[in-house]
Amino acid sequence: MRSMLAVLAVAVLLPSLALAEGGRVVKAPAAGSPEEVILKFLGTGVDNQFETFYTTICHPDFCLEVPKDRADKQKYMWPRFQKFAESYFKDASRSSFEVTRTVPDPIDNATTEVKFFLKSTKRDNPTPVVLKKDKGLWKIFNSSL
Repeated sequence: MRSMLAVLAVAVLLPSLALAEGGRVVKAPAAGSPEEVILKFLGTGVDNQFETFYTTICHPDFCLEVPKDRADKQKYMWPRFQKFAESYFKDASRSSFEVTRTVPDPIDNATTEVKFFLKSTKRDNPTPVVLKKDKGLWKIFNSSL
């Protein structure tokens, strides 16, 4: 009896898992949206614009205003991010990327922190990036990209 229930549970759950894995392609995100910030973030990585990232789209709780933090991010986080940044874009125009999952979903006006999982052509699993509002603007709060 338990094995029949397990088979039934798998049959019911598999279609929903397949839909969750499909994700959604983000193209031309709305101004001020967290997706727009992710697109800018990926662009700064490809174009080697560390200062733009650090001073304009990085949350102040992630990019601290101390020299050691800036130096450490530039030395360790930035090269790893640059290595993979291009792989998150869906095409050569660098105007879209794929989100496999968002937490929370949906995002509403009361949301102040959100985690996106992005699909990469160079990684086996979707990779998380967390955005958090700072004075009403979405900024990168943490990244494994």
